[in-house]
Amino acid sequence: MDSFPRSRITRVVLENFKGFQHASAQFDGFTVVVGTNASGKSNLRDAFRFLQGIGRGYSFGQIFGEALGPARFERWPGLRGGPLEISYDRADGFAIEVDVVLPRLHIDGIPDGGDCTFTYRIEVHQFRNGLAVVKREFLCHKATGFHLFDTQDKRYGSEKDSDDDTIGVNLVSDAQRRETATVRLRTSRPCLSQIEVAAAQTIQQSRFPFATAAIAVNRTMDTLNSIDFYEFLPEVMRQPSSLGYARLGERGEKLSAVLHRICGDSDQKEALVEWVCALTPMDVTDVEFVDYLDGVVLAVLVERSGRKTSVRCASDGTLRFLATLAVFLGGGASEDRAVYPGTSPSRMIFFEELETGFHPTRAHLLIDLIESQVRKEGMQVIATTHSPQVVGFLSPETLENLLISYRTEKEQGHSLCRVYDIPDARRVMDLQGISTLLAEGWLEDAIRFSMEPIAP
Repeated sequence: MDSFPRSRITRVVLENFKGFQHASAQFDGFTVVVGTNASGKSNLRDAFRFLQGIGRGYSFGQIFGEALGPARFERWPGLRGGPLEISYDRADGFAIEVDVVLPRLHIDGIPDGGDCTFTYRIEVHQFRNGLAVVKREFLCHKATGFHLFDTQDKRYGSEKDSDDDTIGVNLVSDAQRRETATVRLRTSRPCLSQIEVAAAQTIQQSRFPFATAAIAVNRTMDTLNSIDFYEFLPEVMRQPSSLGYARLGERGEKLSAVLHRICGDSDQKEALVEWVCALTPMDVTDVEFVDYLDGVVLAVLVERSGRKTSVRCASDGTLRFLATLAVFLGGGASEDRAVYPGTSPSRMIFFEELETGFHPTRAHLLIDLIESQVRKEGMQVIATTHSPQVVGFLSPETLENLLISYRTEKEQGHSLCRVYDIPDARRVMDLQGISTLLAEGWLEDAIRFSMEPIAP
């Protein structure tokens, strides 16, 4: 693992968000989520998307709609369904709460215990016209309940309340609450992204020592912004790309440029070639780059026989292999993020339908790659899958983090559950194996019979 620890998200609570009326789940290094179609896996992805939008400093309108991404070649696509379908059963709002571990952060007035766990919660009110505003929002130290900031009480009951576009936010200087200040922030965007400027202004005006709060807020923002989502499109990955990019786009944009950066390090290049040989039938010995224009390149795989295959001609599966390797070996966007003293850049990766493009015989290598990188780099990976083969290759350590997203006849909303928390699951998995249980639908049946009364 890295010499320094990374920030990470360890718990998520969803209230009235998309298909989840109330659900919570714990997350570790590598968390795999299974479940049938329409069981809520994509809605869980949207929750992390919402958090990423907060980390990027977007307004609610931008999070729900569209905005420019962090790089010139990207656009933020917004959340599926937009603002009118974000709340469960057309409720008047929703809430998301997360626990964020910030390593090596000292808070004034709190004994320094190394890693600090903070709870960030945001409650959003929605009006009938689709307008979304902050109803409640806070960041607090989980162990002591010390709030770095908290909004003042505010209630929304009618359409006319949307005319009030600010909310009071209390800032606290330390755990003893010796000094406090109140600032007014816009309700049209999360307060978390406005605290830094507000704290700086407060410090300048009153000399209150809010620097620590600002650091904690910034690191929380960075952790939320560190979530990367990938859905690779082969036609996008086949395009030549300009040099200088360390980050692969969500659809695989700039693949050749990221591969060029990886190959600039001899050890990383060797690892890339070894993994390509393992994941594909190709006997690759080198990766070359064709210079199309000044600073625009195209990656070419060179086999032992001398045969050359550019990414323009490579199969869809090979491109997905290369993109997956680029995500883990290239460092993604982490190099563009802040690095705080004694820590490494935060990083969480979310893959939907992890098995897409991978032959079942290569699935174990994919899992080996992810688990090794999680252990080595200290990153977090969340992946959804329908594949019994993929789940069957998970290590015992990863199986401890296996989640199932489900919906029962009794409970109309989606729910999340750790598979090992299903009654008798551990014993049955030891006897039959998780692949068989997933393929036969045993997990859903066990949940239904154990969590719902049996009909007479």
